[in-house]
Amino acid sequence: MSTTTRVPLAPEGLLPQTAEPESPQGPADSRGAWPTRVLLATDGAASADAAVIAARGFARRAGATVEMLATYAPRIPLPASPERRGIARCAPSDRREVADLLRRVRAQRVRTLTDARDRREWPLRLEVGDPGPAIARVANEVAADLIVLGPPEPLTRDVYTGVGVARDATVPLLAVASDCELPVRCIAALPDGRLDARTLRAALGCMSPGGHLWLAIPAALPAGGAEVDRSESPRDLAARMCGPDSAVALSKLDVDRVEVPGDMLAGVLRLADEVRAQLIAVPNHGDPGPVRAFLPNLADPVLLGARCSVLVVPDQTAGAADTSAP
Repeated sequence: MSTTTRVPLAPEGLLPQTAEPESPQGPADSRGAWPTRVLLATDGAASADAAVIAARGFARRAGATVEMLATYAPRIPLPASPERRGIARCAPSDRREVADLLRRVRAQRVRTLTDARDRREWPLRLEVGDPGPAIARVANEVAADLIVLGPPEPLTRDVYTGVGVARDATVPLLAVASDCELPVRCIAALPDGRLDARTLRAALGCMSPGGHLWLAIPAALPAGGAEVDRSESPRDLAARMCGPDSAVALSKLDVDRVEVPGDMLAGVLRLADEVRAQLIAVPNHGDPGPVRAFLPNLADPVLLGARCSVLVVPDQTAGAADTSAP
């Protein structure tokens, strides 16, 4: 079993640069490249500019369509319904703040999308209600296969929208913390030792060829955890789990397996700092809904604690390898 200790790190601000791939790569199957439809949730803040840039990258590389979503939590909480969509349906006391929200989002679209065609092709909709469940619900309504949003602000980590989205989402969620459109350094955090095919394929869909992927598993597997085949190389094991399309993408990456001692959360965050990871991919266990908050998931704490982008991928029923796209 191969492990890593400490890898040579690039000087600050000088991460390896890679060219744009000539063809989209990622968790593809007979249906084509992934993702095909991106839901971009934004409040127009400058910290969310990176999310817009990442969505633009998916549109250019994989030909994905993008729909922008702004959500507003009213002063007096009301249940979401089709009748409460759009500024005209907001309570009069909320309309000024909603108008300001839409103004910020439109300004962000102009600021980050220099190509006017991109701005015309990215529709914008408004939802009034609790942002987390609203974003997850709209993702299902528009058949999105990836949700993209910005990182938590330092003062709002305890109420970060991404946590609410992750608990209700049935599709992967990418919380973008930098303006790197194509990450070259990614950690797949696998807390039960099982190489989750959906998580790995989604990570590959967000990575650049020529990058580095670390498969992080606990040094001591938890009760019920999957026994890892230590005789097989990390790349071969991942390729076998994920299918032939992913094998092509994996062949263009350096792949290492890392045994994380002690607490998995602290170990993964420490590893991310050591290798200067740009992305942490983590599976999200359980059925969508509040019950996920009570399961031993890494998704919530990684979303709140990581200083890089985080990809949260809903898992499948445990069993045979899954070869469909996330």
